[in-house]
Amino acid sequence: GIVAKQVMKSAGIPTPEWVTFEQAMAGEILAAPPLIIKSVWEHASVGLDDDSIVHDLSMLASRMLARRESLGGTCFAERFIDGREFNVALVTRPGSSDPEVLPVAEMRFVGYEDGRPKMVGYKAKWDENAFEYKNTVRAFDLAPEDAPLVERLKEISIRCWHAFALAGYNRVDFRVDAEGNPYVLEVNTNPCISPDSGFTAMFRQAGMTLPQLMSRVIEECLAADR
Repeated sequence: GIVAKQVMKSAGIPTPEWVTFEQAMAGEILAAPPLIIKSVWEHASVGLDDDSIVHDLSMLASRMLARRESLGGTCFAERFIDGREFNVALVTRPGSSDPEVLPVAEMRFVGYEDGRPKMVGYKAKWDENAFEYKNTVRAFDLAPEDAPLVERLKEISIRCWHAFALAGYNRVDFRVDAEGNPYVLEVNTNPCISPDSGFTAMFRQAGMTLPQLMSRVIEECLAADR
């Protein structure tokens, strides 16, 4: 949410420029379009759909009002980065202040025609019959030329770990623009670890089991109490 973005800005961590609900109502819009409207309080991509993208700034206030009424809570807008999307999973590492960074995953938007927003919205996560669900694919087979970008994503993720004083297991979500610049969308401090979740896919890709993951978290908690 907004507080997280303020923390990132203070720490020099790249994140898309944003507009609060109050700023939008006052016409104080400093971010360039297109913008994407997000809920401040909802999680799991609730409320994220094609209508969340705003290209005409004159429509932003009315669209944010409608979104607030439909979701029952306030919202904000941030610059929509039309590019690639990556997830970086972090796991506590006993004896080290830095976390272990698990294999980086890319969310690929397969067969998306021009004009269809490429994003992991509500349909992509939860509607099994939707095009977005079937055609948004997690992949670990990144090209060799992506190696510098992957290292950059890992470095920024570790900075997020320290900036937010994270612990246990976390996930950092990125978008990367056409020039290769990464932006942190979200720092998820309690990502889902159900069998079909993205975080589970990442720790399995690292050769880790759920008991091993939980053992690390428990060990960290016990050490903190000593």
